[in-house]
Amino acid sequence: MSAGVFEPSWVPPFERWYVAEEDLRRYDAKLGWLHAVAHGADLLGTLGLHPAVEPVQMLRLGIGRLLTPTPYVLRDMEDDRLAYALAITLTRDDLTDADATLWLDPAIRALSNPPVEGITPEVTNTVRTLRALYLLVDHGMRLPKADRLTPVPHGDAVKAKIVEVVRIVTPRYL
Repeated sequence: MSAGVFEPSWVPPFERWYVAEEDLRRYDAKLGWLHAVAHGADLLGTLGLHPAVEPVQMLRLGIGRLLTPTPYVLRDMEDDRLAYALAITLTRDDLTDADATLWLDPAIRALSNPPVEGITPEVTNTVRTLRALYLLVDHGMRLPKADRLTPVPHGDAVKAKIVEVVRIVTPRYL
């Protein structure tokens, strides 16, 4: 965060765009990498680390993106990039145990009421991203420009909540 300028007015348009973006194509032969989920995740993580942005706001935005109905299953490491953005946001010292876990409640509600058509892409995307997040929380991750692993302060609570979410759709797995 030592380069560039941050404008608080950028956050609301980003929040509106990230959850609402429907064009989730990855690569376009004419335009190149569109990769909205991944590029948005990179900004989410940057904002999630910024002291002027509420980390809970970014965590809620991440789960909102995952739970937004879509016909696309994430690939090309998009789920990993979003998991990393959530993980680095969870390293913020100003998060409480409740802050670090309550943002997952919408996933519990959504996955507890499965659609009749079965597992939807957004459920698949949510579970895969949360599995990657669990790994990062369990082992730590490298923050931008860091040379060592950084732990998540409320890691045990976050892991327990992730297990609670994932267990809904994969009860025999955990």
